Amino acid sequence: MKIKKIEFKLYEYLIMTILIMATDSIVFRTVFHPYNYYFLTVVGAICAMLVLGNLHIFSQKNKFPLALFFAFSIIVTSLIYLDTDFFVVYKILVIALGLYLFVKWDISKLANIYVSVIVFIALFSIIGTLANRLIISNPIFPTLNDGEYGTKTAFFYNIRLGWTQLVYYRNQGPFWEPGAFQAYLNLAVFFKLFLVKRNLKNLEFLILITAVFSTLSTTGIIVLCLLILARGINNDKSDWKFKTINVVTIVTILGISLFNSNINEQLFSKFNNSSSSVISSETRKESIITNMKIISQNPFTGFGITNGSGLYNKISSLNKDIDQNVNTSTLLYSWSIFGIVYALLSLYAYMKLSTAFVKGILPKIIVLIAILIITNTEDWTYSVWFNVLLIYGIMMPSVKRINSNEVIPITKIS
Repeated sequence: MKIKKIEFKLYEYLIMTILIMATDSIVFRTVFHPYNYYFLTVVGAICAMLVLGNLHIFSQKNKFPLALFFAFSIIVTSLIYLDTDFFVVYKILVIALGLYLFVKWDISKLANIYVSVIVFIALFSIIGTLANRLIISNPIFPTLNDGEYGTKTAFFYNIRLGWTQLVYYRNQGPFWEPGAFQAYLNLAVFFKLFLVKRNLKNLEFLILITAVFSTLSTTGIIVLCLLILARGINNDKSDWKFKTINVVTIVTILGISLFNSNINEQLFSKFNNSSSSVISSETRKESIITNMKIISQNPFTGFGITNGSGLYNKISSLNKDIDQNVNTSTLLYSWSIFGIVYALLSLYAYMKLSTAFVKGILPKIIVLIAILIITNTEDWTYSVWFNVLLIYGIMMPSVKRINSNEVIPITKIS
């Protein structure tokens, strides 16, 4: 079947680039901080007014009350603890932003634009990785002070200065570390495998998996293999050629990972207790344990942003063997500060996003595991993109399968 060419306007790609970069890229987190959050808050306020002015449209959406509960859970906790943190307002208004986007772009359009932008960033970053030394030595590319080492940036590609020779060549794209980049890349792989259907399928897929591999992220490789595995055992018998490509891809990735000593060391050193890379895995494990300790004290309403963050920093500081104050378990962290309603709706959103596009019980389970890994191995609590995704997950209607030929009908605000 011939796939229809889908065209989008330039400003739509720009909006998606802002959603991806505004809170998570190093350039925006350093040069434009905190004005990036102020800008998004203003945009969210405008979207909130548009939502309020078009409540008759939103009232027709069956899942709109869930989005309201999502916002109210933040408001209730903040009122209980008199929490005046700026990010309380930010989180609520980003929900309004997500709601407005939902009625302007259906999930298929969102996914198509996202994949296009991420493929461009991935290709740019691959070229940047190959031209690593040229970027480091060229004064055209500025060095940003992002805390620990400093970062040489080409906007869509960053090099973390002060790392060892091998880590120099780990592709982190425009983000603060390779682990963050792999999350964005693998989310694009997910959309590509299960939702986005258009020409240049294999070329875009090749660019994405090359970029994932170039991050040398253990988590990234695991998630990539899970997604490819899920597609490979999907119940669709018509795409056996693509399944063959997937199997060859997994075997190639695992072969290179296992038999190249330098890459093997980088990918699997965190499982070796004598390696400094163990700090990464220990920090993630400690994040789960610390958040569970906080949740056990007040599982219903959480402690609010100010108190919850303070408790986390206090408890995590007792462990000197981890990267303190780094909270990578987004779902549990959100539970600890906003309560059980917020956490359950977040989990519901992840489940909807993971399973709506996938056939078969086992593939659904595998994809859900992959999405939970993507969303809970870095701190995405205040990421505008990942918050928008939560709203899409909450608001999406229940369907057996959605793809670009079966677009969800959306009433659009004129």
